[in-house]
Amino acid sequence: MPDNDSIDDLVIRFTKITNSLTSLSDAIDNDQKVRKVIRALPPSWEVKVTTLKELNENNKEKHLEKSQDRS
Repeated sequence: MPDNDSIDDLVIRFTKITNSLTSLSDAIDNDQKVRKVIRALPPSWEVKVTTLKELNENNKEKHLEKSQDRS
């Protein structure tokens, strides 16, 4: 992502790409989408990227705990 682009620009471009892939029967799950967007962010977003990664990991752990509780 170029430094002069906004996060909205990135998300719009990314959504168009993922929608096109879905229409070609090559869907990307939300976890993959999050990782790809995070990797596309410039170095100036480093603090936010770290926070997003931590939130994503916490969400995975909560989902795993819920799954285990149901068993």
